[in-house]
Amino acid sequence: MHEPGKYKVHDAGLQAWLRYQKIQPLYWERDEHGVMLIVYEKTPVLMELVRMYWEKNKKYLPKDPPETWYDTLASIGRKPQL
Repeated sequence: MHEPGKYKVHDAGLQAWLRYQKIQPLYWERDEHGVMLIVYEKTPVLMELVRMYWEKNKKYLPKDPPETWYDTLASIGRKPQL
């Protein structure tokens, strides 16, 4: 699921935050469970915006932001609904 140089976003709030920040996605895809993901180029600016989003929402305070939404759910003590 993880591809070097790419950052996949499932969280709808984070997707909206990045859209508001005018970050352009590379493409959209679905994961193996049919969940829509938006794929971005992984840049220092993108990762800083992701970190700011998680801090602002107090969901997760990562040293390095999670690579996938599964990691994000696990970090806040939830399991993905399959």
